[in-house]
Amino acid sequence: MQLSLFPKQGCVGLDIGHNSIKAVQVERSGEGWVVQKAAEAPTPPDSVKDGVVIDQAAMTDAIRAIPTADYPTAAARPLNSRLDTSRLQRAFGLRMPPWQQGVERMLAEVLGGGA
Repeated sequence: MQLSLFPKQGCVGLDIGHNSIKAVQVERSGEGWVVQKAAEAPTPPDSVKDGVVIDQAAMTDAIRAIPTADYPTAAARPLNSRLDTSRLQRAFGLRMPPWQQGVERMLAEVLGGGA
C-alpha cells in the first residue's frame, strides 16, 4: 500500500508570518509540482507571537477572507528553478546533500515518522 500525502489534483500550502500570510496552490505535473496560483494577505495584528499562532480565530478569518480574485492566474515560474549550489559549495567548502533527502526528512517530520 502506497501512502500519498498529497491528492492527485493538488494542494494548498500556507506560510504564516508576523506580517503576512501567503497561500500557494500547487498541482502535480510530471516529475514534480507546479505552482498554479499564489495569494497574500496581512497577518492579523497580535495573532502571532514568537512564531506561534496565538489567535487562531483571527488567523482563520484572515485566511478565509482571501478572495479567489487575489490569485486568478498562475504564478510565473522558470521552467527549471532548482538552485545551483556549486558556487556556494566552492566558496565555503560545503558538500550539500541531494535535495531529495531534505524532502524525505520533511515528510518524515510531517507524517510523525522521525525528526
